[in-house]
Amino acid sequence: MICKNIGATLISLSLIACGNSADYSDQRIAIAETFVDAFYSFDPEALRRTLLSAEDSIPSILFYQGWAEGGNYKVIERMPCAVDRDGTISCSITVKDDLIGALGIGINVTDTFHLTFADGRIMSVTNSSNDPQTYHDAKKWVQENRSELIDEPCKGFFDGGPTPGDCVRAMVSGYSEFVSSGGDAEGLATNEEPVDVTELTNFATRYAAAWSSQDPAAFALFYADDGSLRINNGEPSVGREAVEQTARDFMTAFPDMVVSLVDVRQEGSYINFHWHWTGTNTGPDGTGNAVDLRGYEQWTFDGEGLILESLGHLDDVEYQRQLIGGTNHNEL
Repeated sequence: MICKNIGATLISLSLIACGNSADYSDQRIAIAETFVDAFYSFDPEALRRTLLSAEDSIPSILFYQGWAEGGNYKVIERMPCAVDRDGTISCSITVKDDLIGALGIGINVTDTFHLTFADGRIMSVTNSSNDPQTYHDAKKWVQENRSELIDEPCKGFFDGGPTPGDCVRAMVSGYSEFVSSGGDAEGLATNEEPVDVTELTNFATRYAAAWSSQDPAAFALFYADDGSLRINNGEPSVGREAVEQTARDFMTAFPDMVVSLVDVRQEGSYINFHWHWTGTNTGPDGTGNAVDLRGYEQWTFDGEGLILESLGHLDDVEYQRQLIGGTNHNEL
């Protein structure tokens, strides 16, 4: 739940300008919602009709639709599309799917479509996701150790390939093998000794309290000297001093922030720390709005029991929406 240069981020969020009229924004959002409807209809022709002016995006997005259908994507929560700070339209959808299911890590992933417009037409669509690091480790393992599973069905991977459904099913099979083998991204055994549940819960409780303490130096002591902390695909904070600065940025921006432990558990060679974060952005250049979010950090430890790497996972679109508009507790 950390991010680099949060002060600059908050300033830019607070200075968002409405370059287009409200009516035009509403029109683009309506078109974007129609795109999402078409994507999850799993009807490629309906999807293609929404992309008539986005020809360069068609191969990847149609492949992804077939991948999502083959991977049994089930919509758990669909957030309203919204205008992003750079003028694109972002649509976030939390899904349950066979790939994450094969990894057995007990989370659901949020996909976000990013749409650009011109003259009221979709011109391009890209996609991002908050897939956990385990997902990427498994994908690399399959590519390096079981390439024969995916070579044929995954031709034209996210570039117009003809068999996206077969591709994702092959990947699911490979992910299951990854878990069964106890392998890491190098194909080596990484089965760790089970951690003491009481000790782990105590560590996570103290860690959450440190996030809430307004004492960034004390928070950084949970990390190894060369430990790192990163959120989603952002720039990592590497080293205890950088971790301390990231915590200070957050604590300054949200003087009343509270992080609560929701759950902590060992999943393979990782520890997943699930949190609930609340706070009000009343720091310098803040928006004055409250945030109320849930997410998790994926930890690996060094031999001294300190965090060597923390990979934070946060719904950035919802975070930005709340910074601008505040929380609506009826929606949470």
